[in-house]
Amino acid sequence: MKLEIGDKVSILSYYKRETTTNSGEPLATAVDTADSGEPIEYNKYHKHELKSREFGVICGKRTIKTSGTLMPDIDAQGHSFINQIGATYRDVYLVATRMNCLRPVEKKWIRIEGEL
Repeated sequence: MKLEIGDKVSILSYYKRETTTNSGEPLATAVDTADSGEPIEYNKYHKHELKSREFGVICGKRTIKTSGTLMPDIDAQGHSFINQIGATYRDVYLVATRMNCLRPVEKKWIRIEGEL
């Protein structure tokens, strides 16, 4: 199944941006309270299920970072900084379901309805 810009599609799930750690607290809070050398795992996007099928149009393709791991550390001068030591990326299609709404959707969550 090849998806192209302009294809009319329907979706039941999409990625919703909500940056939290795996323990459920906001990422900014976790970074402020983290100890040096203790990794922080976080999720940037979560799968969101729709109650009913939404129809839209393919508008593009992107690669998004869905999760990652940060490592707080201190340099030789005593300044604190954060290194990203790992990340998970996903290829998604941008589906316009309304005039002001682009939803990042994985290919397996898309069903082709026809062409415009």
